[in-house]
Amino acid sequence: MKKLNRKGFTLVELLAVIIILAIVIGVTIPAVLNTINNSKNNALGVEVEAAQKWLEEQYMVYNTDSSLANTNFSDFYNGTAISAMSDNQIAAVGLKKADVTTVTATLNSDGTVCVKVTKIPQSGEYYNTEYWNNEGTPKANAKNKSSHCPTTSNEG
Repeated sequence: MKKLNRKGFTLVELLAVIIILAIVIGVTIPAVLNTINNSKNNALGVEVEAAQKWLEEQYMVYNTDSSLANTNFSDFYNGTAISAMSDNQIAAVGLKKADVTTVTATLNSDGTVCVKVTKIPQSGEYYNTEYWNNEGTPKANAKNKSSHCPTTSNEG
């Protein structure tokens, strides 16, 4: 009688491998999602800081020779305060309108600028549920404002 060639895996061995893979994936996915959320929040923080630097540099240029300042900054700065930015001004500071909806900035008395992103679209690059509410407003732990913003008692 011929001996059968029994090279292969049994059902139990295949199930064991599938269960191990499911456990590894189950542990990995939350860690990856957390890393993605943190990187989105950090990326927005970097963008806000870059916008702050641009506005502060434009403020210095404007006070040295207002004709050299960027026209978006000149339109934006009224001599006492900076308020909600227009779409052109948002683009001028380096933010993408598709990724941020509402940006405000305030000129501090020492010449520094406080930049805050107060609303972002859910479809944007920076949205995640850990740092942003469903309506696109920041939670207390969101990095949505620059370093020169005063912290109030109701902010995180």
